[in-house]
Amino acid sequence: MMVKKVFNTGTKGKKRERLSAFVNTKWLLVLLLMIGCVVGCKKDNEVVGKVGICPTVLSTDPMNGAINVVTDKKISAKFNEHMNVSSINTSTFLLYRGANQVLGTVSFVDSIATFTPVYPLRANTVYTATITSRVRDSANTALPANYVWSFNTGNIPTVVFTDPINAASDVPFSKIITATFSTAMNPATINSTTYVLKQGGTIVPGTVTYANMVATFTPTTPLLPKTVYTATISRAATDSLGNVTAVDYAWSFATGVVPAVLATNPANGAINVVLDQDVSATFNKLMDASTINTSNFIVKQGNNAIAGTVSYVGTTAVFTPAAALIPNTLYTGTVTASVKDLLGNMMGSNYTWSFTTSLVPPTVTSTDPANGIVNVPLSKPLFATFNRPMNPATINEVTYVVNQGFSQVFGTVTYSGITATFTPERPYQPNTLYTATINVSFGCFDWFLI
Repeated sequence: MMVKKVFNTGTKGKKRERLSAFVNTKWLLVLLLMIGCVVGCKKDNEVVGKVGICPTVLSTDPMNGAINVVTDKKISAKFNEHMNVSSINTSTFLLYRGANQVLGTVSFVDSIATFTPVYPLRANTVYTATITSRVRDSANTALPANYVWSFNTGNIPTVVFTDPINAASDVPFSKIITATFSTAMNPATINSTTYVLKQGGTIVPGTVTYANMVATFTPTTPLLPKTVYTATISRAATDSLGNVTAVDYAWSFATGVVPAVLATNPANGAINVVLDQDVSATFNKLMDASTINTSNFIVKQGNNAIAGTVSYVGTTAVFTPAAALIPNTLYTGTVTASVKDLLGNMMGSNYTWSFTTSLVPPTVTSTDPANGIVNVPLSKPLFATFNRPMNPATINEVTYVVNQGFSQVFGTVTYSGITATFTPERPYQPNTLYTATINVSFGCFDWFLI
């Protein structure tokens, strides 16, 4: 039977129409809101707390693909919003070792979920963590899909120390190059193919050995001076478990300069050398004092080595003759190649030089005023010029004296070039005889002035 409903187009009918329109509008809003929620859950970067946001894992610790993870590690995942704590548990936060589930406990604090294994993780093992789509946020919105990441507790072998260190300078020529690893390596993979030393593009010949986590490269011949070398351990070197190094490991260093004699005193070819001269050699770098002695610092007169002692201070070695040198005689000094610097580097060859002692002792060749001169100005400085450079320390008020009769005249003495100067403190007395003396240290030379 068909039932027909008849509506009045009057006031009551209009009220019913308005009610029906309101109900339809309400459901439309609900439908739109649901669609907005679905669309919102497809957006991973919504503002936290906004209606319709989808829960997302922002970061993990360890991160995906991490290596060398410590075995007592707690695994955590940080979400983009506040989560429903009851949904985060051992059934929604899982850890696997291969197909085996790892036992542990799960906690959640400040948007971070943490999985704490009951037992330490195994070394050199890959683990996989999963946050399932059954976790929900505080608005009961589910994670769109499972979030999965992996990490490795393996100790990837690395070079932790080298000798010489990277960028080292002044490396000894006889240096043996070593590299220390973080873990025990497979000795069969440490060889002349995986451990190479180069000078520029040229491979340096040498032998490679491995013991106690240390790989050693011994060059066949000494390294060249003032040269940059580069050592490389290739990633083909593996540890005892077969793990390869992450990348090739390379480091560089430079050898130092060859020790050499920079200067001597007397200089090579010097003449008129004083008879009490010490003979010295100055090096270009600090030397090993124990290698500098009378066996490798020798002074000869002809073929005869003269007696003396050797000392070393700073960068200078000094040979002190036991007796005065012979006048007008050629001497030869030699520093042999066996002397070493502080790094053990030897000189490339002997260093030899010669000098000749003086024919006559030092003398005063002229004075100003001249001997016997009269009418000398009362404040006149007195000049004495020698035949050669003198030791300034021996030119002073004791060796350069002016007297008036038996009374000493006071003044100051200076020395420059080859001239000694006496400057009186007060003017001389007029019409008076004075005597100036360079004393017996130089053979005694007197002259007079008025």
